[in-house]
Amino acid sequence: IATTATGLIIWDEKIVLVENKKRGWELPGGHIENGESIHEALKRELNEEAGFIDAHTIEMFGYNEIINPDIEKLNKATNKSYPKYAYNPHYIIEAKSKPIGCQDDSCHNIGFFDITAEEIQNSKVRDIIIVGYTHYLIKKA
Repeated sequence: IATTATGLIIWDEKIVLVENKKRGWELPGGHIENGESIHEALKRELNEEAGFIDAHTIEMFGYNEIINPDIEKLNKATNKSYPKYAYNPHYIIEAKSKPIGCQDDSCHNIGFFDITAEEIQNSKVRDIIIVGYTHYLIKKA
């Protein structure tokens, strides 16, 4: 079961990250709400967190497994318990236009970074970013 989805947005050869006050710089994305497909949730989350609406391509490049030790914890988006095992798919998105920034209170900043930027190197999702960006470069070559 996929419970969240994230996007590695590439705009003007830069990686787009959003800054969350609690988690720092990360990929935009979030929870899949009741009745949403993964792609619908991804598009909604990318718009909410990055002000992004226009893509050349959207392609899945990987996922990570989430093991939930607390099955009593409720998902705020669905008001249901998280499953014991879930998946978070990751997508590469080539942007046609520049994302304009956070449209809700889930984040407070947007940044455009080279792969070597300190914000990427210090991100909790650094490895996911590197894998996705490598996949992007290989496909582009």
